[in-house]
Amino acid sequence: MLFAVVLLASALATSLSEPEPAEPPERAPELREPKAPAEGRAADDPAEIRFDAGASGRARRDIPQGSRAIVTVRVPAPGQVAIPELGLIADAIPGTPALFDVVPLEADDYEIRFTPAGGDARTVGVLVASAPG
Repeated sequence: MLFAVVLLASALATSLSEPEPAEPPERAPELREPKAPAEGRAADDPAEIRFDAGASGRARRDIPQGSRAIVTVRVPAPGQVAIPELGLIADAIPGTPALFDVVPLEADDYEIRFTPAGGDARTVGVLVASAPG
């Protein structure tokens, strides 16, 4: 009998307790105004700049100061590619180039340096950030 009373009291307490809150409805994603394209590409699209460490000489590539660019550096042998002035280093092997997402904030020349495994560093190109105007 005591068991039945406890069971009944427990069922009554459960039915009188507050219901669990319903899950909040899912929020719709925020919509953003599209940005105007600039110079033939969307404003958010970075410039694509390529260097080849296997080529002779030093390639020179220009970019406006403050513009975003994806710099790709192909290499003839395993090693490291660096843009020392920006504090960037990446490993690369033939077929898998070094990739850098850069925004040069200062108008300056930024050397692209390749160091083959077990070899000496050499400048393979220069990224030239020029001031607007």
